[in-house]
Amino acid sequence: MSTALATLAGKLAERVGMDSVDPQELITTLRQTAFKGDASDAQFIALLIVANQYGLNPWTKEIYAFPDKQNGIVPVVGVDGWSRIINENQQFDGMDFEQDNESCTCRIYRKDRNHPICVTEWMDECRREPFKTREG
Repeated sequence: MSTALATLAGKLAERVGMDSVDPQELITTLRQTAFKGDASDAQFIALLIVANQYGLNPWTKEIYAFPDKQNGIVPVVGVDGWSRIINENQQFDGMDFEQDNESCTCRIYRKDRNHPICVTEWMDECRREPFKTREG
């Protein structure tokens, strides 16, 4: 295990109240539970950097190890992670949603801006066939 990996695992352990756990034991636990997959040490370091940078907890599904096409993983922040990030920002001033059969628009309000950030997701851009597993 590299020094960088042990250091990042130690920071994560401290942040989630597990600072008495050996970093190698924590990494083994993460690899078997929250970050399943065949990740290299470099990919695992990338996951821990993102988790630590944004204060995300992998055991509560705030960050995922998403498989890539080279049989590795990439860090993906889940909806619970984004919720944590936005709610911990002191400038966050709420959000609202408007939805119909064609789209969903989210307005995010900040205390330091006059106008909200508006994002629209269109149903026809998101619609796709159900995910197929490797076996089928």
